[in-house]
Amino acid sequence: MPVLPEEITTATFRRRLWRGYRPAEVTTFLARVATDYTGAIDSLARVATRTPEEIDQARRQAHTETTTAREHAEQAAAAILKQAEALRAQAQADADAARGRIEAADIRARQLEDAARQRWEALRTETEQRWDRIHAADRRLDDRVRQLEGALAALRSRAALLDQITEVETLMATIRAEARPDWNPTDNPAPTPAPGN
Repeated sequence: MPVLPEEITTATFRRRLWRGYRPAEVTTFLARVATDYTGAIDSLARVATRTPEEIDQARRQAHTETTTAREHAEQAAAAILKQAEALRAQAQADADAARGRIEAADIRARQLEDAARQRWEALRTETEQRWDRIHAADRRLDDRVRQLEGALAALRSRAALLDQITEVETLMATIRAEARPDWNPTDNPAPTPAPGN
C-alpha cells in the first residue's frame, strides 16, 4: 500500500526502553517512502516530457487545418465570384436583345453574388470558429503543462524532505556510534515488562 503524506507526519514507532525507536521499523518505513516518491517522480517526469510533444503536434495540426480551410475558402469564393461575373457579362450582352432578359440576368447575378457572399461569410465564420477552438485547445494544453510543473515542484519538495530524513538517520547512527561504539541493538532485546506494569 502506498505511503500517504499524512502517514509521514503522523508515523509512530514503538520505543525500546532507554534506546530510542526500533531501527527496523524506521528503516522499513523510510524504504516505503523512498520507493513511493521515486516512482511518483519518475511518473511525473515521463508525463512532463510527453506534454511538449503533444503541444507541438496540436500546433502543427492546427496550422495545417487552418491553411487548408483558408485555401478551400479562397478557391470556393474565387470560383463563385468568377461564375457570378461570367453571368453578369452574359446578361450585359443580352441587354441589347431584350430589356426583360437583362433584368432577369441582373437579378440572377445579384442572387449569385449574395449566395457567394453568404457562402464566403459562412466559410470565414467556420474558419474563425476552428481557429478559436484550436487556440482554446492550445490554452488548455498550456494550463495542463503548468499544472504538471506545479505538481512536479511539489513532488520535488517532498523528495527534499526524504533527503532530510536520511540525513537525520545518518546523524543518529553517528551519534550512537560515538556514544556507545560497542553497542549492538540486536544483542540486547528490550526487557519484557512484568504483568501489571
